[in-house]
Amino acid sequence: MNPGETDQKIGETIAIMEEAIYQRKNKGTAWEKAVLGFQSIKIQRTRRPRVLVTGDLYVKNNDAFNQNITKKIEELGGEVISTSVTEYFHYGIELDRYEGEQKFTQVAMYYVLKKVIDSWEQYYLKPIQPCLSELKEPSWDEMFAALAEMGIDAGVHGETALTLSRAMCLARAGQIQAIVHVNPAFCCAGNVSISLLESVREKLNVPVLNIFYDGTDQPNSSLV
Repeated sequence: MNPGETDQKIGETIAIMEEAIYQRKNKGTAWEKAVLGFQSIKIQRTRRPRVLVTGDLYVKNNDAFNQNITKKIEELGGEVISTSVTEYFHYGIELDRYEGEQKFTQVAMYYVLKKVIDSWEQYYLKPIQPCLSELKEPSWDEMFAALAEMGIDAGVHGETALTLSRAMCLARAGQIQAIVHVNPAFCCAGNVSISLLESVREKLNVPVLNIFYDGTDQPNSSLV
């Protein structure tokens, strides 16, 4: 209800967590303090079109690089759906499971690493969950099945597999209404994803916008 308030709380949260890490304070207590700040925000719940921002790991998670594309989409009336940077850790673990499922040591390592990462994610996610919009994340098996449907082996490494499978699963479930695919200029994986996302657009009737950044012009203007 108060434009800019959430951005202000995010800035305060970063300061709180930085202090806790630097001074070796209890990070759980610091996070609880940050969550209280978000809970104090007055909101008016309305359903906005959900836009998945996907593509290059660095570009989609760096506001300077992507020229604050999240803010631009929100100004245009959309709700941004992004992915956690831990997705890549999960993906690496899942590939180990996929490629070494017959080897006991690899399977055991998979379960140990997954349990550790899941535990830490839930530790921080649970307190803030009531403040977040409802979104059912696809399982890795669902994402691998989506790749198989497109004729792509699940063992393929790289962000293209993540980009395609997540977009396909979320679009098919009706959880997103558009896809914005962002990459640095001349990104090889990005160019591969462009051609394959076209089939997602045709099959699921979801708009796809590809944006490349090279440090010049205002590429986000193509959103308008």
